[in-house]
Amino acid sequence: EARDFDDKPTHNDEVLLRKLRQWAQQSRSHSSKWRQDAREDYDLVAGEQWSSDDKAALLEQMRQPIVFNRTAPMVDAVTGAEILNRQEVHFVPRQMGRVQVSEMLTAANDWAREQSDAEDEESDGFSDAVVCGMGWTETYMDYTEDPAGIIRITRVDPLEMGWDPAARQRNLSDRRFHFRRKGFERAEIKARYPDKWEQIENVLEQQTDAEDDASLDHRPPYDKYKDDEAGAGNSSSRLVYVTQFQWWELEPAYALKDPSTGEVTALSEKQYRASVKLMLQNGMQPMPAAKTTRKVHYEALYTNNVVLGRRELKCGWTMHCITGKRDRNKNTWYGIVRAMRDPQRWANKWLSQILHILNSNAK
Repeated sequence: EARDFDDKPTHNDEVLLRKLRQWAQQSRSHSSKWRQDAREDYDLVAGEQWSSDDKAALLEQMRQPIVFNRTAPMVDAVTGAEILNRQEVHFVPRQMGRVQVSEMLTAANDWAREQSDAEDEESDGFSDAVVCGMGWTETYMDYTEDPAGIIRITRVDPLEMGWDPAARQRNLSDRRFHFRRKGFERAEIKARYPDKWEQIENVLEQQTDAEDDASLDHRPPYDKYKDDEAGAGNSSSRLVYVTQFQWWELEPAYALKDPSTGEVTALSEKQYRASVKLMLQNGMQPMPAAKTTRKVHYEALYTNNVVLGRRELKCGWTMHCITGKRDRNKNTWYGIVRAMRDPQRWANKWLSQILHILNSNAK
């Protein structure tokens, strides 16, 4: 459920879109080479290990482009080890007499993860990290099947994601932002955002969005061709790309210590002023507070120049990253497939050459 931000000048749609687009452009420039390498890694695992030029040259010479795939079994072995050693989450009490509460939390956590097949989704994300160096999962509330809401944990395609190019720590834990760009059918967008559909449709007629960038399009070439062909005669067949952007900002806050429990809580400036006003009205002395700053997470959804929704994320990030091996010089991440590229291609070419020699010179 989208909830608007406070009415601040820095949060109007035009300024917000300008800032998010600038971050997205920085991310695309930084990750463009990684995306090419990631597609290549997925091809190697799937057995598509010859380039189109090499394959055409071999077939012209009446030679067979042999694929002796040793990459996929290695990836399967690593991901299989993760599946066999899956971790379980148990809540352990810190105080006496709270064992029952911890057991209830553990049972609730197990139930929520079972409902969304979280183990399988996280294993898929780990598999992505093994192949291309990055795996993503998203945790969110789904209200489409149950009005009360169901917790979902799903794997996200790494090629739909963009991230802060300045992030260097494992799992991108120090990132300032990340975003996901995904295509939807027009009928689905119209059903999700009926009040915004007229604006979206007007913008789509022109479709001059700078973010229509091939570097963030993860679909197969045949699907893109079908879209282009349909778009030539019928623009309603084209997909609508929605960007889900999450980031944090540092905002002023006040830290207060509860004298009865000793717990320290941080209130926003607006909340602190309301608290002081309420205490003064009741004839109470306001609690002492120290001025500080805190991270506040936000999320915005937009397509082209239309903001579909925005809210403050009370829970923090909903999308989480698993990183593989660090490429320090490029500040990107890679998986075990990178080390197998040349040996795999050498084996294919060697076997193809040997077979050709045996066929053409059997004696």
